[in-house]
Amino acid sequence: MNDRSYRFFREWVPTPESQLPEHLATSLPAYARGVFAPDGTLLWTEMFTRKGLVRIEYRSPMEALPGVPFDLRFPAGVLGDLQWSVLRRYDAHGELVGFTVQLQDGTERAVLEVSYDRGGGLEGTTKFGYDASGDLRYLFDYDHDGKLVDLYDRIEANSPRFEVILNQLVDRAFYTQGSTLPVAYSSEQADIPGTIVRHELDRPDPVLPLTGPR
Repeated sequence: MNDRSYRFFREWVPTPESQLPEHLATSLPAYARGVFAPDGTLLWTEMFTRKGLVRIEYRSPMEALPGVPFDLRFPAGVLGDLQWSVLRRYDAHGELVGFTVQLQDGTERAVLEVSYDRGGGLEGTTKFGYDASGDLRYLFDYDHDGKLVDLYDRIEANSPRFEVILNQLVDRAFYTQGSTLPVAYSSEQADIPGTIVRHELDRPDPVLPLTGPR
């Protein structure tokens, strides 16, 4: 008997603030469906666009769908009242393609994420800016040298100059450069994402070959 339940979200990060009724979520260009155990534990998140199911993020034993890229998420430590999480990224054939290290708040909203290739080489960094209601507003993208290369306003659907929104940012220094952590944390902690990925490189891949649909 399948006792799993499903909840729908307007963002691919399934936070309570972004939960919607199914008919509203499925009318959006992109949405997520969370699959929950009977005790309310999130097992995995299915990510949809107009093309259909495009990615799955697992937090439980895998039930991977061949032909669908997926991630495996693992806890990776704490930083004050924030938490580190690492995703091992796989293509549709179950081959490891890279890692993403995220720093999240207590509701699992990402504050920053740092992406690496399968060999541990730094690819880039994204930081996230939220408005007063807690909705994601700004995306800040940085290259492998930590230089800001793109800033996107999700509400206005444009790319404003950094100086225009500078006064709206509580932690300006955090958003100025890609390698910095939030102001409460020291520069000595800035290489934590790299340390997490080096640990991932040293452990066996937990994914078995994909042999058929679930």
